[in-house]
Amino acid sequence: MVKVKICANRNIEDAQICLDAGADIIGILVGQNYVSDDFIDKETAKEINDFVDGRCDVSLVTHLTDSNEIIELTKYIGNNIIQLHSDIEESEVKKIKEALPNVKLVRLISITSDGAIYTDYKKFKYADYYILDSINLEKHKIGGTGLTHDWSKSALLIKKLNKPTFLAGGLNPNNIGQAIKIVNPYGVDVNSGCKNETGRKDKDKVRDFVYNAKHANNGTIVLTSCGFRNEEFKNRFYNIVNKEDLKNKKVLYITTAIDGEPLDNREWVEEEYKTILDLGISECNIIEYKIGNDINVNDFDIIYMMGGNTIYLLDMVRKYNFDKEIINFLNNDKIYIGSSAGSQILGTTIKLCSIYENNFVNMTDFTAMGIVDKEVVPHANKKEELIKKSNRDDLILLYDGDGIIIR
Repeated sequence: MVKVKICANRNIEDAQICLDAGADIIGILVGQNYVSDDFIDKETAKEINDFVDGRCDVSLVTHLTDSNEIIELTKYIGNNIIQLHSDIEESEVKKIKEALPNVKLVRLISITSDGAIYTDYKKFKYADYYILDSINLEKHKIGGTGLTHDWSKSALLIKKLNKPTFLAGGLNPNNIGQAIKIVNPYGVDVNSGCKNETGRKDKDKVRDFVYNAKHANNGTIVLTSCGFRNEEFKNRFYNIVNKEDLKNKKVLYITTAIDGEPLDNREWVEEEYKTILDLGISECNIIEYKIGNDINVNDFDIIYMMGGNTIYLLDMVRKYNFDKEIINFLNNDKIYIGSSAGSQILGTTIKLCSIYENNFVNMTDFTAMGIVDKEVVPHANKKEELIKKSNRDDLILLYDGDGIIIR
C-alpha cells in the first residue's frame, strides 16, 4: 500500500489531523532559503515530534546545507527522516549519514512542468529514498509549489531509479488516485493540496487525500497460512471473484521460497498446486515460476506466492526488484494470493519470523514490502507463545485454514 506523507505541519493541531487521517509520515519544515509561512522554528518542530511520539514517522524537510546544523537540528527535534531540499555537497551528506545512521535520508529530484529532470540525481551517493517534486523556476521555489508535472515521465524515471520513490507536486484529494495509477510510486507527498483558503491544514482534505491514496490500489490481496484449504474461506473468495471467471484466469505460481528450505519439499509444491486447481482454474493456465527468471508478470491475472523460507523469499524479492513488479501488478486491478511466506513479505516487517527461521542469507534489515500496514504472522495458532511474548498490537494473525481478503 502506498505510503502517504502530509507535509508542512505547523502545530500540534495539524499533526493530530494527520494522525486521525492515517498518514504514515508528517513533514515539518525547518531551515529555509526563501520566504514561506510553512517553515517553523526548531522548538515548535520538537513539540510536534514529541506529541507524535512514534505514532507515525516524522520527516524534517530543510534547505540547510551545513551537515553540523542538520545533525544538531535532528538530534534536538528527534525526527527519524531527513528530507534534503538543497544543493548540499555529497561530502556533507556523508557526514549526516555517518552521524545519524538510523535516520533515513530522502533526496529531492526536481522536475519541471513538462517533466524534464532538473536535478543531477546521478551524483547522489547517499539516499534511502527519492522524492520527485515540481520546481517553480520563475519564483525559484522548490517544493510546496502547488504545480503538477508530466506524470508519465515521472513513471518512466521511477522505473530507472534504484530506491523507493515518492511523488509530489500539485497533488490533491481529487487527482491523487490518477497520479498513483500513472506513476506507481512508493509513496506520495502533499502540502498545498490539503490546505484551506486561509493556508491552514484542511481536516476534510487531509482525510480524503489519505483515503484516496490508500484506495487507489485496485488490486485484491489474499493473505493465507496455507492456501484455500477451507471451504468457508474459499467461498468468501468467491464473493470477491466470480468463480466462473476463474477458469480462464492465468496464474503465475511462484515457488521461490521453497528453495530456502533445507529439505526437498516438492510434495508441498504439488499440494499447493492442487489448491489452485481446486479454485476452478484450468491446469493449462498455471505457470510455475522462480523469481529472477525472465517473464512478463503482467501477462497473468493472479500471482500465487507460496510459502517456504520467508527471509530467503524477501531477499530474492529485493535482489530482483520484484516488489515493484507486485505493486504494479496490483495497480492493474489484479489478484495477489500469498500463502505463508508469500503473505509475510507484504507486511511492514518480518521481525518475528527472523526469530525462528534460518537466516542463511545473513539478512540484517527485516523491513518488508509494506503493502499491508502491519506485520503478517501466518500459522498464528502454532506461535501463540511467541506472539504473547512480543506484546505487540501491530500484527495480522493468520490461522491455519483461514485468511484475510483485502480489496
